[in-house]
Amino acid sequence: MVKLKEIHFNPDFAVDEDGDVKPIADYYPEFEPDGSSNEGDDPIIVGPYMTLKSYYEAELRLIKLASEIAKLRGFGRVALTSQSIQKRYGNRTPEVIAGANNKLKKIIHETLPEIYMAEQLIAAGFDKDDVKFGVLTEFRLELEAKYGGKENTKKRALRREQIREILKRLER
Repeated sequence: MVKLKEIHFNPDFAVDEDGDVKPIADYYPEFEPDGSSNEGDDPIIVGPYMTLKSYYEAELRLIKLASEIAKLRGFGRVALTSQSIQKRYGNRTPEVIAGANNKLKKIIHETLPEIYMAEQLIAAGFDKDDVKFGVLTEFRLELEAKYGGKENTKKRALRREQIREILKRLER
């Protein structure tokens, strides 16, 4: 097994579903790092994978997005009844609400699928409906429950600090 210190964010290493770090060649010995095959002239696309650095950077983004989703949802629920919001935005309040809703939709339908590598999963042969359901529903709900809302502020801060420490150790 490869030690974390030996990886140094080398794209030739990946983490498998069990959390083991191995050279990418152990997963796909017949492929070159660029995804081309050693066994013929036709390039074959290797399925999606992440380096440790990418994994932890993605988790940082997800933590931030969980907070953003909760904030946008909360804003949309109280905006029409909140005097402070009405005072701040005045007759532009409906437009501000629409903008917040559009931003929320973009996060859910574009940013989360990008982080979860949805297009790569579909290109690798995973069922499109399963991937969409997983990313847009199951993973999102899990993310929101784990890190969303004011009640998880300390949890988010603690996990961000843990991830930053992990990234520092990986860079050594």
